[in-house]
Amino acid sequence: MHEELKKKADAIRKWNEGLIHGVTLRLIRTDGSQSRAIEGFIRDFSELAPGIVLEEEKGKDEDLPGIYIRKSWELHFVPEGTELDPFLDLLSAVDMGAADIRDDIRDILENHSGGVPLTLFLSTQCHNCPAVMRQIAPLPLVNPALRVRVIDGLLFPDQASEHRIQAVPTLIGEGGIRWTGQIRLEEVIEALVSRDKERFDKETIERMITEGDAAPLADMMIEAGRLFPDFLDVLTQELFSIRLGAMVIMEDIAERAPDLARTALEPLWQKMSGSDESVQGDIIYLVGEIGDIDWVPRLEVFLKVGVSPDLEDAVQDALDALTSE
Repeated sequence: MHEELKKKADAIRKWNEGLIHGVTLRLIRTDGSQSRAIEGFIRDFSELAPGIVLEEEKGKDEDLPGIYIRKSWELHFVPEGTELDPFLDLLSAVDMGAADIRDDIRDILENHSGGVPLTLFLSTQCHNCPAVMRQIAPLPLVNPALRVRVIDGLLFPDQASEHRIQAVPTLIGEGGIRWTGQIRLEEVIEALVSRDKERFDKETIERMITEGDAAPLADMMIEAGRLFPDFLDVLTQELFSIRLGAMVIMEDIAERAPDLARTALEPLWQKMSGSDESVQGDIIYLVGEIGDIDWVPRLEVFLKVGVSPDLEDAVQDALDALTSE
């Protein structure tokens, strides 16, 4: 058994008695010493704490080994040293489904419809890191759209180098905004939720669709009165599952803000010549759903240039939709 866990076995057993529902941890294993260090610790920990359910799976090549909790937390560190107690505090909060967070910060997060990705670099020997971990880790309990990723910069030096980490704790938010050392949580939250919403890039939008967090995107674009520029690129993404998610968002916008939705049609039409047939078919579908009678001549001209039977059917369906109103 891990030496630190041996020393704190009684305290962990007592902590386990306070769990109400229990917490499921998902261990992602990969090859290498980093994974073995995390695996060994968390397996020993789960033996001491029966209220912890440990599920294991082999990660993909690009995955970092770590401990995953629901869809909100990725913990890429061994919860030892100065980080054992904050780790226990997080598990207790997840077990209860509630966190002790100030009302002003809770109000900001509850009223924020967008996702807020946060990455915290720390070290398990750092004296300032536990305080930051305790402030950041529970936030997804207030707003599940938040994603908290915690990485031990010493255990994962390549990731620390990639993010140019010079000291810990370092907290990184969307767009690369960062804080080093002790933080003022209200300052962090205000800075993150007030960032220009047009900075939602293609990668962020695609991630939100993939992870099932796309619903707020329509709300944000309607509120802003404009479509995010990269959203149009997602609408013409070749991967159908991503494109379908974007089309569902567009249909939602069309239902609630039809004039805003129509602003997408001209730039989408400009992408027709460089898109494959499946993307062209979806653009034509959107023209039929969102456009008006002025689009009929353009569709008729497109039909005359000679298209495949599938596209011909799509154009005819769009024409029927536009002329039946």
